[in-house]
Amino acid sequence: MYLEVQENTGLSLFRRYKMKNTILLIVFIITNITLFCQQKGWQTVIEYSEDLMPMDIQETSNGDFIIATNVLFQNGVREYSLVYKLNNSGELLNFSIIEDSLQSLNIFSIEITENDLLNVFGSSFDSLTNSSVNLLKYKLNADLEILKENSHAILPELRFDGLFAKSDSNIEFLYYGSVFLTNNRFTSCVAQLDSAFNLLKWSMPDADNLGIYFDLKKLNDSSYWALKVFPWRLELLDSSFNIQDYSMIPDQMFGNSSCKWVNDSTFYLIGENAAPLPGHNIALIKQFHPIDTTGHLFRMWHHTDTIDFPSLWKGIDFKHPDSLFAGGTHNMSLNNPYFGNQPSWFVVFQTDSMLNPRWERFYGGDAYYLMTNIKATQDGGCLIGGTRFRYGGTKANKRDIFLLKLNSEGLLTGHAEMPEFQMSEAIVYPNPGSQLHIRLAMQHPKAQLQLFDQAGRLILKQQLHQTESTFETSHLPSGVYLYQLSAPTGLNESGKWVKE
Repeated sequence: MYLEVQENTGLSLFRRYKMKNTILLIVFIITNITLFCQQKGWQTVIEYSEDLMPMDIQETSNGDFIIATNVLFQNGVREYSLVYKLNNSGELLNFSIIEDSLQSLNIFSIEITENDLLNVFGSSFDSLTNSSVNLLKYKLNADLEILKENSHAILPELRFDGLFAKSDSNIEFLYYGSVFLTNNRFTSCVAQLDSAFNLLKWSMPDADNLGIYFDLKKLNDSSYWALKVFPWRLELLDSSFNIQDYSMIPDQMFGNSSCKWVNDSTFYLIGENAAPLPGHNIALIKQFHPIDTTGHLFRMWHHTDTIDFPSLWKGIDFKHPDSLFAGGTHNMSLNNPYFGNQPSWFVVFQTDSMLNPRWERFYGGDAYYLMTNIKATQDGGCLIGGTRFRYGGTKANKRDIFLLKLNSEGLLTGHAEMPEFQMSEAIVYPNPGSQLHIRLAMQHPKAQLQLFDQAGRLILKQQLHQTESTFETSHLPSGVYLYQLSAPTGLNESGKWVKE
């Protein structure tokens, strides 16, 4: 279904926005709705005239979804942001435009407050000098109308990067991440503002060293746990944001990461892992005590000849830790991570509270997908957000938002309306390719492969005894082959493989 959204009176509340006569927002909604224990599964593609990058996903009390998105122009024009609201069937209910009349603006996180009001956090910056101008906070009502706007300038010579934000009892607000210093180094930073958006505290706790804070948790005594990358460690900060103690995160974790806390001492981490070399694998850690790293659990998902990369902004979530959802991008392009010229997949897996795996599934393969967010939902399932880039087309450097609602089993039940998009428990790649590679989902450690030519003749029959297998196919002539993968564990998938 195509929706054309035109200017209306609600949008007039965005007093800084200079609109032309009509905004044509083309939203291609593909919805696949089925009930499974009151859970709905669907797919939604949101297209826009410019490149989109989803930053955060939240669920309201009645099961609607809020999607915060930055609009990234490719022609040097300033940036602005969009906030979408969808119902629990994936249908677009409303959208709002947030922008600054003079500066570029990005939003990076949202928060649902009382009565489904929204806090939207962001920052504006001077695109000419590449320096930050203001920290921003918007209060929106349930109809996405702006009720209040706050801004505060902090050391304009510094450029904020990788920022996150959250409220502290909705009375004070915490901004954290990193800043680029005048010598082009970046270091971790924290800012605390009151309800009137006056600066209470500002700190760069370790200004002589590199670092980015990606999570901050306030404790009862007004101290804080701060999780940092570059280096990958956890720091205990006092009420003035001075470092009191720290511990290194174990198991060669590095790079992109996100966190989910159980209580003041126990948390889960998802991030990159360097082993086996070369790195770029997805790894999970359950940490029982922030400082004592001797007691922790570690699990890793990887493939030897592809890049598995954790979800960019939020890669782990749960309503209860015994039903933990985590994921990222399978076959991500390192050379061009945002606009890869190759097929990729969302990979999603579920574990229990001790990181024992239950299932793993792949979604995509028809375009270049990049996961940015995973959100556990009230119905026991999860919502996956990211981008979809149709490489090889005419819309260069333009990504669409792709949303995927899964039930508790990771299933998209019912008839899919995107014939090229697939949910699978096994991947045959590259396709086309000169060599045959197969990756089985972790719940299928064994399977049988049968490969047929176009005449239906059996070319290859092989038992697979591991989740990763490679077959030499140089002796096979170029052309189209049919494969079938089956296992007693429930695997039954078939398709075409093109030999180059």
